[in-house]
Amino acid sequence: MIMCTLEIGAIAATKNVCVKPQGVMDQETAFLNALARVAVIRRNGDHLELRSGDGALMVTAVRTPEPPGQP
Repeated sequence: MIMCTLEIGAIAATKNVCVKPQGVMDQETAFLNALARVAVIRRNGDHLELRSGDGALMVTAVRTPEPPGQP
């Protein structure tokens, strides 16, 4: 497992509003709020975790294989 610290600067978003699918703007708000709290990155193989300074999981991501023929 690889672990390092991370500081994310000012987060910006457009003022465009998406109405479909329902709840997508709430999802965007939650994601941006989570990013604002990220202080630690943990990577284990294809799994990436973004955690707050107190260790709470803010965002998790899993790398998927590239489709054949993609760089």
